[in-house]
Amino acid sequence: MKKYLMIIIFIITFNTSHSQVNYFKYFDHSSHWSEFHRSWNTMNGEWSEYNVQYYFSGDTLINGNWFYKLYFDEIELSNPSFHINYCKGAVREDSLKKIYYIYNNSTTEIELYNFNLSLQDTIPGTSCILISIDTIYFGTNLRKVYHFNDTNNLNTTVYEGMGKATGFLESLGSSLCGWLTETDNHLVCYAQQDTTLQFTTSYPCQLFLEGLNNIANETGINIFPNPATNNLTIETPEKATLEIINIEGQLIKTFNTAEKQTTIDVADLSNGIYFIKAKTDRGVAVKKFIKE
Repeated sequence: MKKYLMIIIFIITFNTSHSQVNYFKYFDHSSHWSEFHRSWNTMNGEWSEYNVQYYFSGDTLINGNWFYKLYFDEIELSNPSFHINYCKGAVREDSLKKIYYIYNNSTTEIELYNFNLSLQDTIPGTSCILISIDTIYFGTNLRKVYHFNDTNNLNTTVYEGMGKATGFLESLGSSLCGWLTETDNHLVCYAQQDTTLQFTTSYPCQLFLEGLNNIANETGINIFPNPATNNLTIETPEKATLEIINIEGQLIKTFNTAEKQTTIDVADLSNGIYFIKAKTDRGVAVKKFIKE
């Protein structure tokens, strides 16, 4: 009788302790990446800049594992009418703090991130070697910041639970370490629940977040001259409320227009990068300009 009792106690203890094993969960359905992408447009011989969003919408079961469905949204900053949105693939995390990615219409997993690394560890399939680790706060949670380098002196930075400094999926499939620079692409901000972390002041985070909220309602605006010195002319398809916002995300000026073309005085603005945000009945559009 004692023997059976001991076996029962052991089974209960084992099952209880097993059920209490928890792992750190980085993502949920509110996870949202806002990024700036820049690429050379061979059609017009100019650099094109894009507001890029990654976000989860729905789940999918692949190879017996549940994945978040990852969506990609892209708006060209100089031409808001250029807009694409589609399911990019699927993402899951495991109990070892590894993140896996599957391309859309595929069933083959790729190890996207490993957030359980030590110094001198490498990123699988690349020449990236972990050379240092520091930390950053995401809300009240302390996250690691991994710094990688390789023999070609290329480098990249990875934020625990958020992704690379050049973007969540950037460099995917490349064997190089840091083949994209933060001048070309960068993670602007990462948001989850009520917490947002901004990684750069080059673009106000809320403008990129608003881009996702207005996916179905973009409206184009045209501004000239750009760069501007004294006056800036804004053309909109209808009357609009215009806002000038600096790179810190601060509202500088507000105008209400009755005409489709409005000229405003910008002579008193300090030199630098600004954004014109136009709000119309069709939605919101954002345009960057430089004050010289």
